[in-house]
Amino acid sequence: MASPSSSPSPAASSSSSSSSTTSSTPKLAPWQNAASGAFAGVVNRAIIAPIDVIKIRLQIETAALSLRQGRLCAAADAKYTSIAGTLRTVVREEGPAALWKGNVAAECLYLSYGAIQFLLYHELEARFHPQYRDVQTLAAGAVSGCVATAATYPFDLLRTQFAAQGRERVHRSLVGGVRAIVAREGVAGLYRGLAPSLVQIVPGMGLMFWVHGRAQLALRHVPRLHDHATVRDVVAGSLAGAVSKMAMMPLDVVRKRQQVQGPHRTRFVGRVPHYAGGMGAILRTILRREGLLGLYRGLLTSLLKTVPSSALTFVLVGQARRFFADPRRTATATVPSA
Repeated sequence: MASPSSSPSPAASSSSSSSSTTSSTPKLAPWQNAASGAFAGVVNRAIIAPIDVIKIRLQIETAALSLRQGRLCAAADAKYTSIAGTLRTVVREEGPAALWKGNVAAECLYLSYGAIQFLLYHELEARFHPQYRDVQTLAAGAVSGCVATAATYPFDLLRTQFAAQGRERVHRSLVGGVRAIVAREGVAGLYRGLAPSLVQIVPGMGLMFWVHGRAQLALRHVPRLHDHATVRDVVAGSLAGAVSKMAMMPLDVVRKRQQVQGPHRTRFVGRVPHYAGGMGAILRTILRREGLLGLYRGLLTSLLKTVPSSALTFVLVGQARRFFADPRRTATATVPSA
């Protein structure tokens, strides 16, 4: 998850929005920033769950890809070949409820990721001198994203494994999944694929914040958007998320492949082969067996998820922060100590 990396990605991208509105929003207590991120993450995940399941299924499909008459085509033996085809296959074979597979783990991921990232982002942001705004944004975003990714990674791993289950149940519950992985692989098994996630998040965050800042500057010169900061944040954030996702997509595919390795590998859908070695070895194997296009499996689905997800996160976080900053509420409410 360059965000729930995507990290979850929604929480990550939305932190750039908060930096652009810091000057106009009263400083909130740490718990309020954490609550804003957690609220946005939970609601966001419930809505985007089906497309996330489809994205994961496409990313772990290993049949070769090719371009034919300008269209991206999978080999004839591929089970998951397109968004619509994957949707039909999942619903037909596993039922509509399968589109929310792994949602408990994913909700835990998005809630905790959003809370940790927003809490750290605003705390780190306050440590920088205002004249170092560019460094502040890059450093605070990268550090908060890395810490949130590492802290919540077991949820990300289990989210992927639940979504990769077909009719055969590998894990029946979140707790059962944790016990099974630890029993067979040790605690380290809960962190398989963490390396590409962390490698992905630092440049991904840097690119995201840079694109967001440039887009904000350009949008301020659009007369109709001059007084609409929320609209500018939605447009700029969606664009930044899309560009970052396209640039970091190969590492996201590697991460998903690595997450379904281990003793249960053959029981997941997609016929994912065994990869000997780490991140570099998986990259080379995908290039050799599937070609360059194999590193971009599920890209369209990822973009269809990232753009509305980023927009929704910006709106939800903005609403939560305005709620906490409302002087009429804070004047009468009992605020817990930070």
